[in-house]
Amino acid sequence: MWSKTGMRAGSQEASPFSRTMGSLGAHGFRASSVGIVVAVLLLAVWLTWFFLARVARYEVTDQARLQVDHAIYPIQAPVAGRVVAAHLLLDRVVHAGEGLAEVDSDPQRLQLEEERSRLTAVSPQILALRRD
Repeated sequence: MWSKTGMRAGSQEASPFSRTMGSLGAHGFRASSVGIVVAVLLLAVWLTWFFLARVARYEVTDQARLQVDHAIYPIQAPVAGRVVAAHLLLDRVVHAGEGLAEVDSDPQRLQLEEERSRLTAVSPQILALRRD
């Protein structure tokens, strides 16, 4: 029991922070300990992710080049188009003739089909002209 002077009943010496100390003694440090443990665990998880996580790295360029044994070779496609799939990885060994990227072939395929249908339509006319 506390008196108005801040002394505990039956206590011989007075402390200027006796109420504060009594309050701390009553509540304990359990909540503070739990908070510190949670903060340390979160820090440990973040540090583990920071040092061990593998993050994919993407690079965009207008010009590509291939470097093999300190020689640089430009990569050229025989047709223009949009790249729909790339099979490129950093430090990957590739062999001659291996496909590195796939280009959208729809425009070329449509043009080829158009030329074939045109040839099919013109073939009877050519045969008729050869007979005459």
